[in-house]
Amino acid sequence: MDVLPMLSVKFVFLIVFSCLPCVYTEDCFKFQKKQKNYARFNVTDSDLSKSAEFNLTFRTRKAHGMIFYIEGKYSKEAPYDFESLYVRDGKLNHLVFNPEPTGIGSSFGSHVITDFDVNTGEDIQVNFFRRKDFPVDRHELDTSAHLKGKDETSSSITALRSGFVVNGKKYTTLSGTFPLDLKNKADEQFIWIGGAFPSRGLEHFDGIISDIVNVITDEKFDSPDGRSLVLPCDEHNVDETGK
Repeated sequence: MDVLPMLSVKFVFLIVFSCLPCVYTEDCFKFQKKQKNYARFNVTDSDLSKSAEFNLTFRTRKAHGMIFYIEGKYSKEAPYDFESLYVRDGKLNHLVFNPEPTGIGSSFGSHVITDFDVNTGEDIQVNFFRRKDFPVDRHELDTSAHLKGKDETSSSITALRSGFVVNGKKYTTLSGTFPLDLKNKADEQFIWIGGAFPSRGLEHFDGIISDIVNVITDEKFDSPDGRSLVLPCDEHNVDETGK
């Protein structure tokens, strides 16, 4: 009996079974709009209702595309809370939306947009946040609705702001005190990178997105779940557009 073939077979099985529990990780993802790629991350254990802050880097030459998206309970008949980072007409946008539960009355949220194009084929570094503490001067505000706290003995106070810092340039706006409900009907919470639910009709991203980090928890998003349709970046086969 030939022992070598048996040993070879055992060796192959050993490699295969030892890799079964392995988790593929990657810190750079390539997206192709025509393929509708996206990476989905389960963040159910993260508390993102009151505030959030993330970092990421992207590169694209396309004038439209969804970079980051998260939403709560959804139905065609009722409004839902969501937060998104996307490119539209070449400009980067950060949009937060928090409607009244009944769909009647006021809605709250924030929207900031760059005054320069980001679809340049070069790396764009973004720090975006919702309800982040910023020091402000009391005399600069005509309302105390957004103040985290008051100190009558000092002109320096803390306000909550939402927005982003893009390649070192800051764009922020005052934030309301209203939390977002970002869990679905199954009480799960997902972040979508490079796209989102097919039924939403959102423009998918075309390029690369890398170094995605939850700043508050220092969690790095490098392991998409099984619902993801995304390609890892190949450093030897990625030009300036991410193709």
